[in-house]
Amino acid sequence: MDWAHKNNLEFHITELNLWVKEETPNLDSIQTVQAELYKKIMDKMISKKNNGVVALNFWGIKDRKGPSKLNKNILSIYNQSLEPNPALNEVKKSLKSK
Repeated sequence: MDWAHKNNLEFHITELNLWVKEETPNLDSIQTVQAELYKKIMDKMISKKNNGVVALNFWGIKDRKGPSKLNKNILSIYNQSLEPNPALNEVKKSLKSK
């Protein structure tokens, strides 16, 4: 981000999601890790917002299966029933606190 801003460029994170192995036994713990990672990303981006443009886009909004050849699930900010995942709550908290 610093390099982009020093060079009069915008900084964008695009297609953010978390890919996990299909056989992952504990989805709750993975969602906790995802929430913590998203919070760190949001907090860092917010800390740099006065230096230049920062932007974040998600790759889809709900959890889904990845391509069968990859044997992965893709976690986003909502589950497959469009209920918020813990990651969305952390993103909202970061935005409200700044």
